[in-house]
Amino acid sequence: MTKIHEEFLPGTLPEILADLRARPAIKGEVTLVIEPGEQTQAATVCPDSIMQHLEQEMSKSGLPRNEALKSVAQRRGISRRDAYKQLEEELRMKEEAEVRGQNPE
Repeated sequence: MTKIHEEFLPGTLPEILADLRARPAIKGEVTLVIEPGEQTQAATVCPDSIMQHLEQEMSKSGLPRNEALKSVAQRRGISRRDAYKQLEEELRMKEEAEVRGQNPE
């Protein structure tokens, strides 16, 4: 320790905040070193079909197709270009299945 008021406070942010709030004053400067938290799965569950996801987004938000596709891409963590390519592929597969007389679902 190199400074008169230097100290190390380990703990979670709420624990450290409670400790500091209980003090009459904080002397000197404060530096926070924050460790990365645990990785968690995104709470958003997307339909497997990007076409279905796009239809849901358009219905829910009222956005036009291009804006809804941008939103769908963002929720899926992909670029708008990749979302459009996936949509084109699904549409192509659906058309091929219809030509063969199969149910595309």
